[in-house]
Amino acid sequence: MRTDTIFYQLFQILPEVLFELLGQPSELAQSYQFVSQEVKELAFRFDGIFLPRSLEQAIYFVEVQFQPKPEFYWDLFTEIFVYLGQYRPEQDWQVVAIFAERKLDPGVPKHYRGLELSGQLHIFYLEDLIEQETSSIGIGILQIVLAKESLAYEVAQRVLQRVRRQPSPDSNQLLELIEKVIVYKFSRLSRAELEAMFFTMDDLKQTRYVQDLIAEGEQRAEQRAEQRVEQIARNLLRMGMDSAQVADITGLSIQQVIALGDP
Repeated sequence: MRTDTIFYQLFQILPEVLFELLGQPSELAQSYQFVSQEVKELAFRFDGIFLPRSLEQAIYFVEVQFQPKPEFYWDLFTEIFVYLGQYRPEQDWQVVAIFAERKLDPGVPKHYRGLELSGQLHIFYLEDLIEQETSSIGIGILQIVLAKESLAYEVAQRVLQRVRRQPSPDSNQLLELIEKVIVYKFSRLSRAELEAMFFTMDDLKQTRYVQDLIAEGEQRAEQRAEQRVEQIARNLLRMGMDSAQVADITGLSIQQVIALGDP
């Protein structure tokens, strides 16, 4: 599963998820801009950076790890310090390391333990969220990602119900993100099967995928209608009607009718 794109979209749509993980008021997200910035010397891009709108609040560097990586902390802190050297922000900074499971955490090297002890480094294990009761849509989406397939159906249904009960300007994007997670999670099933299992017709009408299909269908229907009118016009011309008469009957312009009659 491409967790990097899923988490990037999740933080874009629901930046409050970070502060829910940190145990801070979700309203803090309104004071931040979520971005993805590159560390040029290393050709590295953070999973996400929360940039505060004021100098009093800290920058949050966020990195998500779903695969074993023994050098995780070495690379992460190297990248952070290079970033700080490049951009030289005035604000203080914090680090949020998010692991899918505890076993993926290689342990903080002793050279960086001071950051952990000082509270500047925050470590989370998403496996702890799987059975957590929550009303948060963002945490619920994380639970879909993490749940075993046998439980993911029930979790996804609960999250979709919350989205339906709490409509917002972001509802369309949330439905698209949930659809993406479900497609990855249930890779054995076709998109049509998944849509029948999880989504109502109202849900689907809000997703970009289905909107594109509807638009494509309408375009094809329009093309077919135009082709039908043109065929009628050709038949009338063959019957001996002049261009003006055919234009009057079909609604085409005389120029279009003349063009249709050209060999």
